[in-house]
Amino acid sequence: MTDAWRSSAACRPGSGVDPEIFFRGRGESIEEAQAVCAKCPVKRECLAQAVAYGWNLNGVWAGLSERQRKALIERRPTPEHGTDWGYKSHLRRGEETCWCCKAAHAAAQAAWEHRHGGGKRSEMRSTG
Repeated sequence: MTDAWRSSAACRPGSGVDPEIFFRGRGESIEEAQAVCAKCPVKRECLAQAVAYGWNLNGVWAGLSERQRKALIERRPTPEHGTDWGYKSHLRRGEETCWCCKAAHAAAQAAWEHRHGGGKRSEMRSTG
């Protein structure tokens, strides 16, 4: 997974956001970090990276604490959750997609676009 998305993150260096808000001690509030993440244009990519690395990442990622990310990863009820296939399964069933499937879909979409010169899959299909 490429880190190119980081240059668009609301917390990127030079954004004026204090990085310390993402690394609070146990019991300290992460609401300030969550507010930054809530407005971030690359929240999905951030979550995809956080889920891919599991609990090897410290701090708040995509508005989730380490404990929240661990719970998200552990509660995936079936092997298809957290995958692009899981994302499509939610859509087929008319369900709201879960965060882990949205993240996997965003990662799969980004990888596909990277391999195919930047066009979105839907655009490539309609013009091809």
